[in-house]
Amino acid sequence: MNAEHKEKSHHELAVELLAKESNVSEVDVAQLYEGELTKLRLGAHIAHFLPIFAIRNVRGILHRHRTGK
Repeated sequence: MNAEHKEKSHHELAVELLAKESNVSEVDVAQLYEGELTKLRLGAHIAHFLPIFAIRNVRGILHRHRTGK
């Protein structure tokens, strides 16, 4: 498995997990996740941990949306 395919698999798993946790469609979660990942990549010097930060950010967005805050 090449690195690009492996990274894609990690992103897909993250989206699937977030969608299940939040009861939000994978399509909607994928849009949020990709948006957060794109924003994080802009200023990143080291990209290895960006998916972790993207997951955290999307969880926060979904939580705020769910609670109306």
